[in-house]
Amino acid sequence: MSGPGAQAGVWAPNPVQRVDWSNQAWSNDPAGDCNSALIAHLLAMLAGILGVGIFYALTKERSQFVRHHATEALNFTITLMIVTFVVPLGLFMLIGGAMLVLGERAAVGSFFGFFLIFPVVGVVSLAALILPIMAMMAAGRGEWYRYPAIFRFVSGPIEPHSG
Repeated sequence: MSGPGAQAGVWAPNPVQRVDWSNQAWSNDPAGDCNSALIAHLLAMLAGILGVGIFYALTKERSQFVRHHATEALNFTITLMIVTFVVPLGLFMLIGGAMLVLGERAAVGSFFGFFLIFPVVGVVSLAALILPIMAMMAAGRGEWYRYPAIFRFVSGPIEPHSG
């Protein structure tokens, strides 16, 4: 029994202690936390910033582990969005500016400069595919995973020290 007048076997949450009628914490489910963390990274691949943002808003109070993974997935999608739009735009502006300033002499150099875009897009595409898969595998094993080389716009919980 959790609250005044609650009957045994009837779910009656206690919002102060965040426990249900069996006196178990709402986020005291390691398997559920691993699955929720895995979903955060899956959404990063499939739904982008909107899906991860909604997931983060709904689950940030669940547990530190879930919040950590949702925060990492959100920061990854924000960084990916910035890189996806800013880097190609910057390269196009650089190529266009060189053509305007240097005229015909820049045409050959700009032609080769245009091919800088393809390796950048390839690396970003591979990162967008591989890094969330690595994060999902780590989340499924219950590990605290941090995406490499991303901007951390949203701060998450402090991860536990190992050792």
